Amino acid sequence: MIIRNVFSAVIGISLIFLSGCSSSHFAAQDQSSDSATFHGSRRVFPEKIPPTGKRFFIFSPKDLGWGAYSADGILVGYGRASGGSDWCKQLGRQCHTPIGVFSIRSKGSYDCVSGKYPLPTGGAHMPYCMFFLNNYAIHGAPPEYVPSHNASHGCIRITTRAAKWLRDHFIRIGTRVKVTSY
Repeated sequence: MIIRNVFSAVIGISLIFLSGCSSSHFAAQDQSSDSATFHGSRRVFPEKIPPTGKRFFIFSPKDLGWGAYSADGILVGYGRASGGSDWCKQLGRQCHTPIGVFSIRSKGSYDCVSGKYPLPTGGAHMPYCMFFLNNYAIHGAPPEYVPSHNASHGCIRITTRAAKWLRDHFIRIGTRVKVTSY
């Protein structure tokens, strides 16, 4: 079984290189994604879309994944993600991540913390936070806090490694963030 999986991985990587992906695209994807733990390395978004002229980040709460697209429409990073929960016990209501298109308004460092959660005083660690709407952010979390279901109070949780890469190398103030439907 292990040999078959390794063989499949080698064939898959070979096909990626044969399909014309540039090495810089592959390197960025490798650095930014946690694809080895992303639901069996599956990719939620296509490798190429029509060029938009601007880079953007997309999150699918339905598919539990994120993608980062260059202005040329190339998927340069992807990974698993978790959004707002169907029910937040602390709030006594649904707390889905807002659906729509937004822009990054501010970025924080590894030391970023929530001013609101946990209730009542805040203080939850949100490494490499990137705020896109009021108190909603894309931020890092340890892999065990990016579960295979939507579990946050509305933020988009991704692995800390992916958040650092996005913050340092991809997302700028003004970068578009698209959140698709649940």
